[in-house]
Amino acid sequence: MDAVPVHGLPVATGWGQLGLEPGGLDDNVASTRSCGSVQEPLPRPLTYALWAITAGNLLVGGWAAAVLTGALSCSGFLCTLATLGDRPLLLLILTCNCVAAMLGAATVTGGLTKAGGAQWGVLVTTAVVGACTVLGVVLALLLVAAAITLIGGVFIAVIERM
Repeated sequence: MDAVPVHGLPVATGWGQLGLEPGGLDDNVASTRSCGSVQEPLPRPLTYALWAITAGNLLVGGWAAAVLTGALSCSGFLCTLATLGDRPLLLLILTCNCVAAMLGAATVTGGLTKAGGAQWGVLVTTAVVGACTVLGVVLALLLVAAAITLIGGVFIAVIERM
């Protein structure tokens, strides 16, 4: 069967007219890798941040477990803020999942030093959720620190006026 030109353009009827050797394209495709399988090195500060988020999740998870078991008491606004709206079980589940996901990712990313494709998705999702779970505790600690600073400032101002 003859090739029919389309809109006046010649139609290639074989590999030779395309400038390719038979099997050349197959060899090229077989020798390439998808971009998802290529691991690129992560910047060192990002690696440190991922490990810091993991450590923070371990600490917050331990605290949430202590609150759940009654080993530590927790009440009031700061507790509600730190436990995601007075839900320490949810906080514990999220922190445990983040730690498990980050440790699992560490095994396939060379200790969180290189990633590619789906590994980036796991790292970003775990880092965002992990940072949000730690954020409540960090905000509560910052509020306490601000209150102590304010009280100390007022105390110093009162003493200087005397």
